[in-house]
Amino acid sequence: MAEMLKNSLYVDDLITGDDNEKAAFAIYKKSKVIMAEGGFHLRKWNSNSASLIEEIAKFEVSNDQTPASQQTCDFPGVTKEDDESYAKSSTSLSSPTSSDRINWDIANDEIFINFADLYEYGKSLLVNKRLVLKLTVKVFDPLGFLSPLVIRLKILFQVLCSEKVNWDQPLRGEMDQT
Repeated sequence: MAEMLKNSLYVDDLITGDDNEKAAFAIYKKSKVIMAEGGFHLRKWNSNSASLIEEIAKFEVSNDQTPASQQTCDFPGVTKEDDESYAKSSTSLSSPTSSDRINWDIANDEIFINFADLYEYGKSLLVNKRLVLKLTVKVFDPLGFLSPLVIRLKILFQVLCSEKVNWDQPLRGEMDQT
């Protein structure tokens, strides 16, 4: 189990699972115990199995007898209520309505990308070298799902730099269409 934890932790997320719900629940319980021994509280559990999420929620509630308003997290000024509301908002089984760009639709086990906010932001600005750079750096994509889009923006920015286009000069011709 410790080896699985070592290989499945990415920054502060444990990314692992199992096709069997009982085995997945066992991973949940064992990893909570192991990490708690080191002083870490694993939270934000998620699965495309509604019954597994329900079982985890019941287990979390049954093992917590102190009222939420009296508990605090490891961070000063953050109550357990704050911690739980964050976890609930980020692991909802309802249809995705977030404005985040990359989301996981848990019920259908699909990843989807929402560019509405980025599109509106880009539309509101003058199309120039500065805008190309602003849009490029606004795309956070650690897994590379958006590489086809980002690479086009980076290539365009590289062309603009090599042609020594001024930062605020409006783009014309083909460059305005990219």
